[in-house]
Amino acid sequence: MKILGSYKNGNFRTAIFEDGTKIRETNDDEFQAAFAENMDIKITNCCDMGCPFCHEGSTTDGKFGDIMNEKFVDTLHPYQEVALGGGDATSHPDLIPFLQKLKDRKVIVNMTVNQIHFEKKQGLIKKLVDEKLIYGLRISLVTPTEKFIKLVKQYPNAVIHVINGVLKPSDIQAMEDIF
Repeated sequence: MKILGSYKNGNFRTAIFEDGTKIRETNDDEFQAAFAENMDIKITNCCDMGCPFCHEGSTTDGKFGDIMNEKFVDTLHPYQEVALGGGDATSHPDLIPFLQKLKDRKVIVNMTVNQIHFEKKQGLIKKLVDEKLIYGLRISLVTPTEKFIKLVKQYPNAVIHVINGVLKPSDIQAMEDIF
């Protein structure tokens, strides 16, 4: 298993591997961090889906964050992790330059997209993964289909999210049958 990187954080060392495995080691029984190992970053409140169940409260007339001028990026440590999302993070006009800035700082980015954007924007998703601008891909499920499952299987670090109340038990059973 290939290591992405390692760092010292307070009184412990952390190693992060390509598959997302994280190993922390310390000389005593307490882990005392000097900084957060990971954080969630919502870069937009805009999404063209208008889903009434959106747990992020995003809307079709939401705003894009001014992510290229965020000074906090300069405070991030190498191999610190961020979970990027929105709204529809894939529609942010500065997404790729922002991700490149994070990559240059050796920040590990995991991104969440909904199933519809995942399916419609395969060119962009593939680019982000292939260029290692993101490592983990989280996909919020809307409707389980064989096509969707086939696409997900192309990404070794993809995880399917199921939002409580969106799917029926029969949808979950359908996913089991498809897999």
